[in-house]
Amino acid sequence: MLIIKDAEVRELLKMDDCISLLKQLFDDTLHPQSELMLRQRLPLPSGSLQVMGGVIPNSQASGLKTYLSIPGNKSPQMVVLLFGTESAEPLAIIGANALGQIRTGAISGVATNYMANPSASTVSIIGSGFQASSQLEAICKVRDIEKAFVYSTNYQNRNSFAEMMRANLDIDVIATNNVDETVNSAEIICTITNSINPVFDGSFVNPGTHINAAGSNSKARREIDKTTIQRSNVIVVDDIQQAQIEAGDLISIENGDAFCWQDVLSLRSVVSKKSMGRYSEKDITLFESQGIGTEDVISAMYVYHKALESKLGEKVNL
Repeated sequence: MLIIKDAEVRELLKMDDCISLLKQLFDDTLHPQSELMLRQRLPLPSGSLQVMGGVIPNSQASGLKTYLSIPGNKSPQMVVLLFGTESAEPLAIIGANALGQIRTGAISGVATNYMANPSASTVSIIGSGFQASSQLEAICKVRDIEKAFVYSTNYQNRNSFAEMMRANLDIDVIATNNVDETVNSAEIICTITNSINPVFDGSFVNPGTHINAAGSNSKARREIDKTTIQRSNVIVVDDIQQAQIEAGDLISIENGDAFCWQDVLSLRSVVSKKSMGRYSEKDITLFESQGIGTEDVISAMYVYHKALESKLGEKVNL
């Protein structure tokens, strides 16, 4: 069995490769029999033990990701326990903070590829924390982005983020101090915050905009307001069953006249071309990303094989 550290994951798992992996995962012609373990939140005296996982037979991969969510700890150490599908022996224990950051960005990249206008060249990122950089990187992999805007409530963070991403991506990245102007300036919007209230006014969203709502994976959180959801012509989620438990943006209005679960599409149906991610260039499209266990498992299996090839990781016997 291998122990693979976060720093090694970052060396082995590149954004292009992760986007390609996740496209394959959601394609019925390549992975028709994947089984998902919905995220479980087991209560602790303070916080919760969170577990999610899946089985992907065509990749001979199975496993789970787990971590403790404790108040005050903003960066818990996540780990993936990886198995194959033909042996009972574990293959690897993998540090999953970097893996989670990369695959969270990559799944937004997949959604953007299928849902944003092909000509989109401007993007606004709302949030400037740990997950924000991979969101912008992934979007730049699937669209020819010329200019990006970033807004967050932390002045220093958004300016540092803009400076870092200008250097990393060689595009114009502008830190802004008005969220509504930020939303109104872009053809692609990504929210990546831990907010419990909507972070922008949906009336400022231009026709034709694609939105990735990537920060909320709890019914107690919200980033997207009712106006945005009402104006969205297409709404897509990673997995409908998990979204009905965790998509706070949608759950908060599910009993009203603004939203109906029957109208929500799974990303699998869009990638497999059973549904359309966009009907016209004027459509507003919304991807609600919660993150699901099979995304972690297929990414972890890729990292495991790359570690074997590169002779990285520490071999241990249990």
